[in-house]
Amino acid sequence: MSAHEEILQLPGTEGFQAWRVKGKDTGPEKITKASAANWIGIPARLMVSLPMRFHGIDAARRESAAQLELEGAGLGMECERPNLFESRVYDEDARDQRAWTCLQAAPLPKEVLAGGVDAQYAPSVCFQDLTAGQAAVWQEAGSLVLALPDAEAHPMHFQALTGRELDEDAAAEIRCILAATELSGTGPEIEGIQWLQHGEETPGIEEQRRDFQTAVDLPVAIESLGAPRVPSRPWRLVPETIVQQRQARSQRRLLTLVASGTLLVIAAGLSAFAAGLWKRQEALKVEVASLAALEPRLEQIRNARSHWSDLEVALTPQQYPVEMFFQIVELLPPEGIRMTLFEMDANKLTVAGEASSVNHAISFREDLTGAPALKDWGFVGNNPSVLPDGRATFQAEGTRPVLADIQ
Repeated sequence: MSAHEEILQLPGTEGFQAWRVKGKDTGPEKITKASAANWIGIPARLMVSLPMRFHGIDAARRESAAQLELEGAGLGMECERPNLFESRVYDEDARDQRAWTCLQAAPLPKEVLAGGVDAQYAPSVCFQDLTAGQAAVWQEAGSLVLALPDAEAHPMHFQALTGRELDEDAAAEIRCILAATELSGTGPEIEGIQWLQHGEETPGIEEQRRDFQTAVDLPVAIESLGAPRVPSRPWRLVPETIVQQRQARSQRRLLTLVASGTLLVIAAGLSAFAAGLWKRQEALKVEVASLAALEPRLEQIRNARSHWSDLEVALTPQQYPVEMFFQIVELLPPEGIRMTLFEMDANKLTVAGEASSVNHAISFREDLTGAPALKDWGFVGNNPSVLPDGRATFQAEGTRPVLADIQ
């Protein structure tokens, strides 16, 4: 379907028919089938049409007045849904306004609604051209339909008749409808009746026309039912099933939009995380390259440190074993202390001995830890052990200081 054409689904003699309207310059053409429609006509037998008259009511209050009329006609529940009824006035500026109110009282067939989710809906009479002063009668969806236009050929009443043929019963029903609209002051002036025919005239139709004209007591003319047209104004009528389908579709679209937005947020977060990770990787590469450039210099420093460590013993004569032994011997008192162990390795110095008493052992341990020559070793001694004969043994350990800590 091109952008400038519209598909109409309208009730025909028995069922619905599809029409294609391509533009103003090209007449509509009947098509066999359409998957979707732009306009769908609601048959008269599915609607309630009420001509009304309003005296000095502004447009804001007109709908409430129409609802009161519908409630008075026993249609209160239906008129609570704005999508099921509409009241239309053609002479907005007139003091005495004639209104046409339509209400959808029965649902459309499912096969018609299947392609009508995005369609506009209007009474089927709005797709026909009427003649001012002439009531129109035609076959629609298996029944006769009567339409009454106003002085400017706008539809003012639209009703399905109970009969299927234009006979005395149909004439009596039409006379009752015309009399009711005349008594209520809502009906237009009707001077005759147009009998609109689908296709060619059937044999014996002229005799039927004369009998019907005599029964209805109005001039009756047989004319061809013209091709449909697109309504000049949209209607707000929408079947309840379509309203539910549109709401469900809106909810699905909203959920899809929310899901898409959530995915976009997640994608943006992942992108930001990936960008941050990439920046950290690039920074890490720069640091690795910088460290790699420093590696030759670091190797030189390591070699120099290794050589310095080898020279550390030679550069600290105060830590020579002989010197350490001499410093400890210097701390021994003339009597009461006998050194039994002097052990020195690369990192630790151990001194053990015997004292004639516990007091002598404690005194020597304090001298050992407080001696200026041994203070960098951080000697730690255990509590003296008392022997059975009253003597005491002791032991103290110190850790070799590094070269940088030696004052």
